[in-house]
Amino acid sequence: MMTESKHKNWLAGRNYVSFKRWEAIGTSIVNIVVFCLLFVYLFPILFMVSTAFMESYQLMDRYSPPYPGRQLRYPYDGKERMIYLVPFGDQIRELALVAPGKTTSQFIDPQDPESGLIEWHGSWRTLKHAYSFHMTLDNFGIIFRSLRLTQMVRNTLLMTLISMIGVL
Repeated sequence: MMTESKHKNWLAGRNYVSFKRWEAIGTSIVNIVVFCLLFVYLFPILFMVSTAFMESYQLMDRYSPPYPGRQLRYPYDGKERMIYLVPFGDQIRELALVAPGKTTSQFIDPQDPESGLIEWHGSWRTLKHAYSFHMTLDNFGIIFRSLRLTQMVRNTLLMTLISMIGVL
């Protein structure tokens, strides 16, 4: 009896996973891989559509969100002040920068301007701007004004006509 258990038949089939279950798992894995590759392949198109509706200064800000947005501003003492995301303890507040400094800066709360200036210790240059969702169509106006669209359409129609005649 001892010798039978020592000599197992390694060629005998084992029922680890049923064929039906393996087919479902394999199909799911293939679908996930295909959808991931498709997303990676089409991501530049999503990026192009998103940047088409962004304002130019947002493209220069390395902390800007990936969606089209506008930097929040607050009018204070006759000037437009930039609103930053300022960390205070365990929370982040949206405050307008009034007096920038190297190590300490003064901010004002746009929600409660009567409370006065708030002093914050740290470099204000490391703070991120506060953004709100905003789409602009100005980029399309600029491109249509800078291109000679009628000449481009005429050239396209001419090339189409010449190639159709060449095929005939």
